[in-house]
Amino acid sequence: MKNREPEDLTEAFIAETLEESARTAQKLLELAFRSRKKDYDNPFRQATYRSIEEMNSVVGSIEDNSFLNDFRQETDAYCREVGELIKSLKSEA
Repeated sequence: MKNREPEDLTEAFIAETLEESARTAQKLLELAFRSRKKDYDNPFRQATYRSIEEMNSVVGSIEDNSFLNDFRQETDAYCREVGELIKSLKSEA
């Protein structure tokens, strides 16, 4: 967005920027899941438990991780809002 003039801020540019922000949000969610999955797959972490089932009983499964579930809900809501904004921009054009 560096060195943009007001006339550069067209509906198409704004829509493209919003779409890019939604893709970035999805990528951040994917990276957060990947990072947490590494924690669950870590053999040193697993070594402190008798089994994966015991580990999941103590720390919970990745599917039950409240941070990741909240992040997913927030990302989904953001992407829906972006979609609605883009539709609004296109209908006004």
